[in-house]
Amino acid sequence: MTQESILNKEIIRCSAEEIKMNKILLLLICFFIQANLFSQTKKMNCIISIDGKIPCSSIISNLYLVINNEDSAKVKFEYVLGDFIVDSSDYQLLLKNKDKKATISFEQYVQGEDRKKYKGDIEVVNLLDSYCILEFTNYKKNKYSFGFRTSTIGTVLGKKDKTVLLDP
Repeated sequence: MTQESILNKEIIRCSAEEIKMNKILLLLICFFIQANLFSQTKKMNCIISIDGKIPCSSIISNLYLVINNEDSAKVKFEYVLGDFIVDSSDYQLLLKNKDKKATISFEQYVQGEDRKKYKGDIEVVNLLDSYCILEFTNYKKNKYSFGFRTSTIGTVLGKKDKTVLLDP
């Protein structure tokens, strides 16, 4: 064997070992990121219903809650069909303020339509119940009513019809 062919084999062997090491390193990084994400979030059994239909997660965005306390604390959620996912620290904030009232807000975007913004007033304790269904019913002229159901209470708050805000 020539010195050049020995050198080429050594380069190929080193490249294969580097690829193995990179794969192992990538798997370890993915494992730690996933473990870190799951350990720092809390799922809340909450469903959004618009006109009696449950929208898919991809059309709901900018979901947050503003707690009516001295700080007007804002808690952001990620909506996955049937669950609000919140950071553990924000969940602790919800537990601390469970006797407070809050305003929940989100946007709905369906392709080919204007973006719609919804808001509803709710007590924080209702979101912490074993389940919570937030019900929005659209009327004509961009008005809607808001109500919610939990395992312990059901109400429709239609006294003040809200206006859907449309963004082009």
